[in-house]
Amino acid sequence: MSEAQLSRRDLLKFGFGLAGAATVGAVLGACASREDEEAPAAEPDDDQDDEAAESTDHEDADTDDQRSDLSRAEAEAEYERYVEEWLEEYEMFEMPELDISATEIEIQGDTYDVWPYQNTWVGEVTDDLFIALSIGEGYAGGSGDVSAYACDSGDVSVYLSGELTDGEADLDDCVDRIQLSIDGDEITGTLTLEDQEPLDFVALPAEGDAGLYRAETIEMGDIEVTTRWVVLEDGRQRGARKCRNPWTGDCMWCPMPR
Repeated sequence: MSEAQLSRRDLLKFGFGLAGAATVGAVLGACASREDEEAPAAEPDDDQDDEAAESTDHEDADTDDQRSDLSRAEAEAEYERYVEEWLEEYEMFEMPELDISATEIEIQGDTYDVWPYQNTWVGEVTDDLFIALSIGEGYAGGSGDVSAYACDSGDVSVYLSGELTDGEADLDDCVDRIQLSIDGDEITGTLTLEDQEPLDFVALPAEGDAGLYRAETIEMGDIEVTTRWVVLEDGRQRGARKCRNPWTGDCMWCPMPR
């Protein structure tokens, strides 16, 4: 998979999380130290009048802004360098299609268990964006744990979980949001992605091989990799592999080719 298939925002965010504040601080600190050595403070001139002093203050402020811009540019270059090295080391791989008949999946030569979530509903948010929901056994009483996964194998991979109360749930991670309500066998709700208008959906009980699936968590160094799929009754599926930094919680993901 090429870097172009990854969200640049998520890529840089994840790279920042991996590199850590120490790396960024070191870059900025080195820039600041070098700039201080190259540009020592000027000796004050007691003969300057107020107008000249004010002019000097403005010049100093402009110089500080230029140094800040230089430091920021160097720090951003450091982020990108780190992410490129990480990608080369771990060789980000394509997301495989799920073989429903199998209980295992092979990823880069290793075999991992795959299992379905229980008590699931599935539906289409749009032609390309699918959603699956799994509710704990206590849902018949209007309460229980609920997990929701929306994916289009392209730009969207959202997994949220929370509590169902009185047949309703409001799942939110401060970026994306899924609101849902159970009415008989039907689940209706809205999916609101970051900076976008809400999208309505209807999900019905999964039948046959339809449902929400996930693979055993993979550990790549310090990175935890989770794979999920949404499968509709007609066999169409969407999925993504999400790589999570356990120290920061930052994520990036690799979509499944359609």
